[in-house]
Amino acid sequence: MATVLARDTAQAMALHRRQVLLGLVCPLRRWKEQKDRPGGRLQSRSALETALQRSPPAGQAPADALTCLVRRDIMIKASMSSGKVTLFHQDPQSEVTCRVPALLYILTDTLLAFTEKRSSARDEDAEYLVLRRSRKTGTSVEWGPTEPLKSAVLPAHRPMNPCPVYEQKSQTVFLFFICVRQRISEQRQIRTGQNAARLCYVCSGDAGRTWSS
Repeated sequence: MATVLARDTAQAMALHRRQVLLGLVCPLRRWKEQKDRPGGRLQSRSALETALQRSPPAGQAPADALTCLVRRDIMIKASMSSGKVTLFHQDPQSEVTCRVPALLYILTDTLLAFTEKRSSARDEDAEYLVLRRSRKTGTSVEWGPTEPLKSAVLPAHRPMNPCPVYEQKSQTVFLFFICVRQRISEQRQIRTGQNAARLCYVCSGDAGRTWSS
């Protein structure tokens, strides 16, 4: 079961998460602004790569080795010498889908990709978090199978919004995420003014092979 952070710690971590995400959000925003300009399609990708090379987000791979784009909530991997690969797929028949992806680069040339597994696109239908691990050799990346994170749970809650962080000194991966009470929608929380989410985490000392319980 996941570890639940105290509320004051949770607020501090939420602020830290926002600061970490700004490193990627700002380049993506600039990329979108350029893409929307007339004839800016090819220029937009170059602008994003330049921005990421100038200031790569904490824990992310340098842009010259790997370019990560977010399209329709699916994380796409693209090396400079190969095509794009979809890591998480939607099942059009069962409506099972994946949302809110996160990608972490570890200095051992390992990539960890996380996302939410949902029975439908609705937030209330989030079921559990899943992981795919890879090894990077030069510009080649080989991805392993999708694995459910069975320890990233809280009874009577649904895990959402994975946010991985790598602590280099201890070589530990911390996966932060929120757990929201079952059947409580975001709209209901806003309407009632009652927060139904808890900030939780699990950690791994072996690059995502095993996780704390």
